[in-house]
Amino acid sequence: MPLISNTPMANVFEEHFSRLDEAVQRMEGQQTPQDRERILAERAHQLAEPIHSQTEQVDLEKIEVLVFRVGGERYALPVKQVDTVFETKTLAALLGTPRHILGAFSVRALIVPVLDLRQILGLSGGGMTDLKRALVVNDGEEVFALAVEAIEGSINIPREGWERPMSGPFLHVTGDRLAILDIKAIGRAATSSSH
Repeated sequence: MPLISNTPMANVFEEHFSRLDEAVQRMEGQQTPQDRERILAERAHQLAEPIHSQTEQVDLEKIEVLVFRVGGERYALPVKQVDTVFETKTLAALLGTPRHILGAFSVRALIVPVLDLRQILGLSGGGMTDLKRALVVNDGEEVFALAVEAIEGSINIPREGWERPMSGPFLHVTGDRLAILDIKAIGRAATSSSH
């Protein structure tokens, strides 16, 4: 006798248990153990396929970026290009360098120059005290750091509609004015400004 009778929920449970019992009886009575393994493997493969293809589709449609502020504006970098984050108070000054090079860090036996994005992008901003963190980035050829005011965190943004702006070191600008920076273009701009 069921614990809860004549309720909609009890009827739902009874129906599910009945269907489950029928499925078990069919499996135990009509198939060999090899048949059951084959059927279960086929079902698992069918169930896994849409999830796998859906994950691939999501990966193609979105990109994870790290959002930060510099010069009072919001910028972002693809997370896969950010190696690590340092506090700028450990920055060593370099004498005789161009204005856009704030100093350097020693990271894993490498001397990493720290760039002032405000200078490269032509932004106004306060002094060095406004720049609290430095993002160490890797453009595939060079490693350097970008000094930033604050880090907001990482978000996923759609790749749809990414068109390179006409000028500037940007991969994309979103509808809410978040500019995704092109690390290679930043590196080139820094190198050309040094000469």
